[in-house]
Amino acid sequence: MDKNKTSLNRYFDPLIDKNEAEGKRGLLLEYNSSKGFYNYRGERVVFVADLLPIFLIKALIFRDKGMSRLSHFDSFMKDLDLQECNALNIKDQVFRQTVRIQAWKRIFKLFFELTGAGSGYGLCYYANPVYGMNLACTELGIPSFDMQHGTQGPLHPAYNFLKAPEGGYNILPKHFCCWDEFSYKHILSWSEEFSCHLPILSGNPWNDYARDNYKRFTSVDLSDSKRLIVVTLQPVKGCLCEDHYELISSTKSHYTWWIRFHPRMSESERKEVTDRFEKFGSTKEIVFDDSNSIPIPILFQWTKLHLSRYSGSIIEAASAGVHTLILDEIGVNSFGYLLEDQRAEDVSKANKSELLSIIKARIN
Repeated sequence: MDKNKTSLNRYFDPLIDKNEAEGKRGLLLEYNSSKGFYNYRGERVVFVADLLPIFLIKALIFRDKGMSRLSHFDSFMKDLDLQECNALNIKDQVFRQTVRIQAWKRIFKLFFELTGAGSGYGLCYYANPVYGMNLACTELGIPSFDMQHGTQGPLHPAYNFLKAPEGGYNILPKHFCCWDEFSYKHILSWSEEFSCHLPILSGNPWNDYARDNYKRFTSVDLSDSKRLIVVTLQPVKGCLCEDHYELISSTKSHYTWWIRFHPRMSESERKEVTDRFEKFGSTKEIVFDDSNSIPIPILFQWTKLHLSRYSGSIIEAASAGVHTLILDEIGVNSFGYLLEDQRAEDVSKANKSELLSIIKARIN
């Protein structure tokens, strides 16, 4: 959302704008957000979630016919019986989710056929709607793409496969759009053998879009922020440890601390963080509002240091030339290549005084 409260999709609106400049058309088929959310180029947004109940009923009515067309589905369900999965209700869940994927496929296929779409782009391909979109693309013979939205390293199960059927999985994207060379090489390391689900080194279109439209998103002047430190949080319990709360609170007069919440953090999770800082009397000096409203590519233009556990923002910081102190072993294992390039640093075992010494060495 920009400073005029105009909301846009940071993954796809820049891409559609670019395509329109080249004489191409694009539609944003929104399967999640409410109708009142988008007001940037609303004429090209279609809220396909409204159609789900209709197509879901149809999928349930004709479920036996639909399932019979799925290769090896019956044998797979029998294998679940042999594994005694009924106790965990797994068979029922597999069946229900398969029905939903089929419903989403029919929705996307309808729009692709009506518009003559030449490709489909999705985010978080492992969500049922995007599985359905990928399946629609497969059946129509058009390419599907997954836009990178965070870490795609060796610890993410959705981006690691040991085998694939000939021609690939029909619900996986044909291509993975990658922000950086490491993400690209990682996916290529397993997909090249199958000659499917191949990566594309696309970069992050949002970075250029946000920086080129700086004044559209904020009127905050960050040019004098000589000691600005950004902390990006994860949607997990205990996203900061006690040492981190104490360190930030005790140095709030020496550094400008900006706390950025993860988009999936609930209001209660965010309140838990601010309440913890409140105990140290620090909420007035620590920035919570601008740090979460200003696009991160703009924010990183003025950031001197970045702290995070294992957020995908570590990649974005590196691309902006901002050094990251990684606070968690998961992040250390996920971003080893940035540690090797000295664009990030492992502080997962550092205590409060050690971490402060590292921060002083990096900024002072």
